Amino acid sequence: MERAVEKDLQNTLKVFAPISLQQLNASVSFLERIDTKYLVHVKDLADIVKEFEKDYYVLNIKDIRLFNYDNVYMDSKALDFYYAHERGDDVRVKVRTRNYVDSNLCFFEYKHKEGNLIRKFRYQEDPKNFGQMDIEASHFFSSVYGSLMEGATKLEIGPMM
Repeated sequence: MERAVEKDLQNTLKVFAPISLQQLNASVSFLERIDTKYLVHVKDLADIVKEFEKDYYVLNIKDIRLFNYDNVYMDSKALDFYYAHERGDDVRVKVRTRNYVDSNLCFFEYKHKEGNLIRKFRYQEDPKNFGQMDIEASHFFSSVYGSLMEGATKLEIGPMM
């Protein structure tokens, strides 16, 4: 994000009422949801966000409201998940490790999209395991994938991007 745009967005977010990570986790679950995404030009972002001020909170951790995170996406060698996404398959999967840099939290995540419904399954892992497909991640993936993708063959995945 351009430095000027980031600064403008940070100023815009200051007017929102804050919510802590503990409050957010206690009050809202994003593990099952319907997503709607929009494409906007970055120069319009601050103006658009201002429209939500009365209806939404902004996550606030240690006076930070814009957060950094790193992802490593998992896929098969044949890129089955990627191609399912590109084809627009009704049922598709995304597997990743996500490291929330500012809070030093790391999760292994499995997202299952069926139509508009998205289910997310995750477990917290040690940040030193970020980006790895270790034994625990492999068992977790196999268990969730096997239960949601009835009749699917066992799939071996690893870090791709």
